[in-house]
Amino acid sequence: MRTRTRQFLIGSMAAFSLGATVPAAALVLVTTDPAEVDTFAGELDLEDFEGIGGTGISDYGAGQTVAPGSLFNSFDGTQLPTFNSGGGTPSDPVGNPGHPIGIVAPQGAIAGDVESGANVAAPLVIDTDEPFNNGFMEVFFPEPVARVGFWITHGEVSLTLRDETGADLETGDVTVSGVAGEFIGIQREFTDVTVAAILLEPGFDAFTIDDFVSGSAGEVPEPAAALLLLVGGLVLTAGRALRSKA
Repeated sequence: MRTRTRQFLIGSMAAFSLGATVPAAALVLVTTDPAEVDTFAGELDLEDFEGIGGTGISDYGAGQTVAPGSLFNSFDGTQLPTFNSGGGTPSDPVGNPGHPIGIVAPQGAIAGDVESGANVAAPLVIDTDEPFNNGFMEVFFPEPVARVGFWITHGEVSLTLRDETGADLETGDVTVSGVAGEFIGIQREFTDVTVAAILLEPGFDAFTIDDFVSGSAGEVPEPAAALLLLVGGLVLTAGRALRSKA
């Protein structure tokens, strides 16, 4: 399993001059450290894909199917995120949730490919009950959120944040990618995320995810405000140094 050094990045901080026009900031996280994930997740809503019977799998090959009872969109589309494998309407997740995803339970040699519980989420090939095979996943939020993240339990994927039309958000950091064993997430400056798209990276044909978190808590400061905090801290530090020499 490939791992990466953790990354905490404050987006759009290159514009360091006060009064500069900058796009929305974001904190982009790629980590394997559960403590860092706990800090990121905070009081966010958690979907761990338990409470539903997962179809047992022992590999990620094409041609498998998930049982009807393992198909999943949402436990409550008016309050909780709605997951789909395409075909949904972002502005109406209850009326048209889209093609469901599959809940699977890794077994045998891949039994450890989970973050918690027994189940993980997998995309389905559109209009079929076949998991994997280059499928993708979308998540619709009943109300816009500012923070989205999840553990990757198999494959390599990218997370892209979008608006209610399905278009990528136009400002700030909107995309992050990672591999199996990593948690990836984005914390936006504004509560403006209506759709999260999870896309398979080239070279892979299957992915699964676990412990998906989302919510609006803990928005990051604007870059200019962050700069003011930094400058203020430097001024205080310099003042203390001068007083100690007096």
